[in-house]
Amino acid sequence: MTPKKEQIIPEDALRRAHEKGLSLAEAGRVLGVSPQAVSYRWRQLGLKPHRKTRLPKTKRVHLTFSLHPSVSRLIVSLARRLGISKSEVVSEAVKSMVEKYKYTRQHKQEKENKS
Repeated sequence: MTPKKEQIIPEDALRRAHEKGLSLAEAGRVLGVSPQAVSYRWRQLGLKPHRKTRLPKTKRVHLTFSLHPSVSRLIVSLARRLGISKSEVVSEAVKSMVEKYKYTRQHKQEKENKS
């Protein structure tokens, strides 16, 4: 069994990849080596891997409610016209109502503070 030939990764290429904010996997793809090799070399150079910030998980709420048949037909019609699912139509409508509620509530509080 022959020993593995160590691949030489140019130091300046490693530093550029780090400065660009590439993840280990992205840097590995660009440099043609494994993410582990990039991690090892960055540690040798005193560079820390970039942590990708994850968005906080949103709490999903499942609601069951009855709709008037005309509202149900409207949702189906909107979904077809927009090329999205019925649940997306309802979800966007709820988001819009929540934003309007927040704006109205904030506006009302500002008026009360001025008085």
